[in-house]
Amino acid sequence: MKVIFDRMVTVSPHYQLDLMESPVSIKSPAGFNESEAHDRFERSLDLFHIAVNLEEEGQTEKAITFYTEAIEANPNMSLAYLRRGRLYLDLKQYQEALADLFMYRNQQPQCPRVLLYLSRLSYELYLESKDEFHKNNAKRYLDWAIQKNLHYTMFRIEEN
Repeated sequence: MKVIFDRMVTVSPHYQLDLMESPVSIKSPAGFNESEAHDRFERSLDLFHIAVNLEEEGQTEKAITFYTEAIEANPNMSLAYLRRGRLYLDLKQYQEALADLFMYRNQQPQCPRVLLYLSRLSYELYLESKDEFHKNNAKRYLDWAIQKNLHYTMFRIEEN
């Protein structure tokens, strides 16, 4: 089996595209008065923007740190989970990637991009373990992503 995910690594290198692709909503953190919630929301956005810039400069570890700080400031910063999860996936830190991608999926269930990343993650796990469970999950996630966004037909998993 061979997976064609060459474009996956470069899918939406800029967060603006993530915002345009799906109806992503970033909610203010709960449990704070209005002023503090607003401040934490603004801080999380600032940290997120710094992380994106670091990511684009190739400073992956620093970007992960700033995504983490954005999430700590506002646990509802769903895009930080998605982008940090993809970075963990690139670093082959699969448990961390899985946790972030599922957190994003819980917050933004309508977004198909996370399904692409979960497909890629499942395929990477299949390559390591040769467990058919992971191969089947890779196919399933990719099928779901394509059902939600026909533009994702450019990605496919091919049998050797």
